Amino acid sequence: MPESNRVYPANDASCYIEAHYRNNRSGSLVLYWLLLGLFIISFILLFIVRVDISVRSAGLFKAARERTEIRSLVAATVEKLLVRENDHVTAGSPLVQLLSNSVSDKHSAIDSRRNELVKQQQDLQQLLKGRTQRLQSKLYLQERIVYANRINEISIRLGVAHKNYNRYRELYREKIISTVEFEKIEAEYKTVQSELSLVKAEQRDKWQSALTQLNQQLQDVQAQHTANAEEKDLYTIRSPTSGFVQQLKGIDRGSLLTAGELIGEVSPDSGLLAEIYVPPKNIGYIHEGMAVRMQIDAFDYNVWGMASGRVRSVSRDIFIQNRQPLFRVWCEIASPVLKLKNGYTGMVKKGMTVQARFLVTRRTLFQLLFDKADDWLNPNLTPDEH
Repeated sequence: MPESNRVYPANDASCYIEAHYRNNRSGSLVLYWLLLGLFIISFILLFIVRVDISVRSAGLFKAARERTEIRSLVAATVEKLLVRENDHVTAGSPLVQLLSNSVSDKHSAIDSRRNELVKQQQDLQQLLKGRTQRLQSKLYLQERIVYANRINEISIRLGVAHKNYNRYRELYREKIISTVEFEKIEAEYKTVQSELSLVKAEQRDKWQSALTQLNQQLQDVQAQHTANAEEKDLYTIRSPTSGFVQQLKGIDRGSLLTAGELIGEVSPDSGLLAEIYVPPKNIGYIHEGMAVRMQIDAFDYNVWGMASGRVRSVSRDIFIQNRQPLFRVWCEIASPVLKLKNGYTGMVKKGMTVQARFLVTRRTLFQLLFDKADDWLNPNLTPDEH
């Protein structure tokens, strides 16, 4: 008889489904409890585990300060070019020397005049102190000789008058000569004395007056010297700041420059800033001081990782790029050096592109699921309304 048509006795319990379930069911509930435990743990973790929520935008690294233009302040011919493209320069260092023959000649003449006046000033100060040695200027060397000869001549006459006075005084005391004769000799002696004192006083006054005029002349010449030095300095084009020379024009010795002509630029050494371009829909999340992670396109972030930084400032108005309104956000990088585990380093440089991730908040997995459910349950909401 076929097995499907076989009839079992009613008292055979093994034929019932309850017996089959008892004979074949597992005796342990471990799997059941394990799955239940995993479900409960997963549900609890939805409220515990938090993830970073970030806003991502692209940008590039720039200098913290804008490039500074190099311009010629005067019209002149190039005498010497002192730098080349991409050379590093410091603030105030000479870049281009221009021909300045007329200014240099004028400067030399003023310098020579000033040096001569300084020598005369020092000589007059020595003469007024009664020191006649080590005079430097020809004018007062000659004047000292003339003055010394005159003093010597008067001193000789004074010596003769003094001897006559002493001799006549003795004769007068002995009543050999008359009072009139003695007074005449005495008057001659006092006259020579007065002449010597007068010559000395007049010469001193003359030197003092000359020194006063000389000091005024020195002030005028010094002012001319300073003005001429400033004018001469205009013929040396200097770097306005420290940095690297960029976009240097093709000039060489003999090139003619006009006043105000642009020669090149200096990209300043002022640190790095990442200029990030953020669309209006995300700008509301970003504020000064917030953390930002930077993914530099030149370095694979899976290998090099990301650089960290902070938002320095946010533009208050939009600009248009490719017909799209954008805000500028400037971010400071914590360190421009990226390191691998083997010690190899990479430098972040100006001009490199970057993907910035602004850490807006931290949310739990449950909150994220709720946001997704809200998207499903409210399909009429536009992306900008979330």
